[in-house]
Amino acid sequence: MRLSEESERRLTRSLVETLSDTLRQLNEAFREGEKERIRKLGHALKGNSGAHYFGLTKVKEIGIALDKNPDLAENEWRRMVEELEGVIQALQTRSPGRDGRGEAE
Repeated sequence: MRLSEESERRLTRSLVETLSDTLRQLNEAFREGEKERIRKLGHALKGNSGAHYFGLTKVKEIGIALDKNPDLAENEWRRMVEELEGVIQALQTRSPGRDGRGEAE
């Protein structure tokens, strides 16, 4: 089912806010070495319904990786952060009314 343009805009804004907040929390948890918190945040990412609606498989992939292995090396961590930031940026610049179901990278 396709949402109206206004509903899609609201969903996009909500998803950007949620992903930005999750990214902030992940950075904090990584700095503090809170592996269980990283795992839980990863679990939440992999099931994010907004990301699913837009077909953002990268969000799910990052979530799965963090859920399975919250004890990442810093270089792997940085790569995931950059990918998530790229998804957020793509969502912020997408034009309402486009299909938007492709990968946002």
